[in-house]
Amino acid sequence: MTNFLRIQAIASFIGLVIIIVIFELIRRRKFIEKYALLWIFSATAIVVFSLFPKLLYRIARILDLHYITVLLILIFLFLL
Repeated sequence: MTNFLRIQAIASFIGLVIIIVIFELIRRRKFIEKYALLWIFSATAIVVFSLFPKLLYRIARILDLHYITVLLILIFLFLL
């Protein structure tokens, strides 16, 4: 297994674990649903971009921007 595939697998696993933990915390009523949606969205984005890494390049090509610019825009939107 190459390093890239290993990193992909680890990132996907971490994203799935975050989603499971968030749902469990919601079930136990220890986490507010308003904040849970943000975390679930973020974890889903981690899983999607780790399973389909070329998707970010495709978005960059469609927007006619560099890869790092699109990544920074996504990070900024997350922080908002």
